Amino acid sequence: MATSLRPIRARAGRRSRALPALVAPAYFLLTVTLLSAADRAALSAWGWTPLDHHGVPWPSSLALLPGGWLQTVAFAGTGAALIALATALPRGGRAVALACCGAGLVAAAFPLDAPGGDPASPASWIHSWSAVVHAGGFAVAGLAALLAVGASRRHVDMGFAALLAVAAVLGGTPGWYGYLVGFFVWVTLLARRTVTTMSTST
Repeated sequence: MATSLRPIRARAGRRSRALPALVAPAYFLLTVTLLSAADRAALSAWGWTPLDHHGVPWPSSLALLPGGWLQTVAFAGTGAALIALATALPRGGRAVALACCGAGLVAAAFPLDAPGGDPASPASWIHSWSAVVHAGGFAVAGLAALLAVGASRRHVDMGFAALLAVAAVLGGTPGWYGYLVGFFVWVTLLARRTVTTMSTST
């Protein structure tokens, strides 16, 4: 009897690990939207506008403004949710890439420094070890996110990963928005599919 219950408990555990990823992406996007609106004057002083960030690192810069602790929580919480989701997936490239993406977002919870020069220059935001950790984590998260999407090697997944990459690299500020929203929608759908699969298997 105990042996027969083990697979059921294992599936239930995987389902519970996938649940946070159902809400974390929406929390992240809502947080950056509300903070951007609340801190728009401070962002504008750095040269940021909603349709052209002018080199200001967004959403990372939000952590330095009033209410910035919410952005820190969004980075750490979303990263932890992605790592948990990765442990609920079958072993393979997608799970590894998603875990790396989550770890990168957790690292991004370490703040940048207030700009010491031209806010449009990335170097002006990095003067401490925590800022280096943030920048490295954010870069890892961005690349690992694309690898996670395309890891199945199905044409539709690889095509979507390529679309996200093009949007992030060539799309300017609107493209960056598209990258974030597109990836987080994909994460939500993956989490929903994982939870549903585990529910119907128990």
